[in-house]
Amino acid sequence: MIRPVSPLAPNTRPSPRPVRPEAPALRQQVAYTCIRGHAFTVTFAAEAELPQAWSCRCGSPGRTSGSPSAALCADDGRDGHRKAVLKRRSPVERDRALTERLAEVAAMRKAIGSVKNLTSERNPP
Repeated sequence: MIRPVSPLAPNTRPSPRPVRPEAPALRQQVAYTCIRGHAFTVTFAAEAELPQAWSCRCGSPGRTSGSPSAALCADDGRDGHRKAVLKRRSPVERDRALTERLAEVAAMRKAIGSVKNLTSERNPP
């Protein structure tokens, strides 16, 4: 196999790039606090639209320090699936799914109750 010849000799470095007289982009730092109390900052471009929420390193949602704490506790990311289901299903489908799930839970509780009764009969106190 024939390899192309490198324009640089071995053990040499390419010359540095020419310096451009451009100033770095303006930046801003935004402070966030998560529901577990972690405080952190995120750097954004100066012209960027700032998000009200940002994920913390622990995985909990964080809000900007100026956000009210009530909104922080109310929307902690736990009802995302529920909201998706509400959008995806009609009220009739939701009622049917809820009825089916309640019947399954009742059957499981009944089975667990019968198992507890059997074990208590075998092992009297």
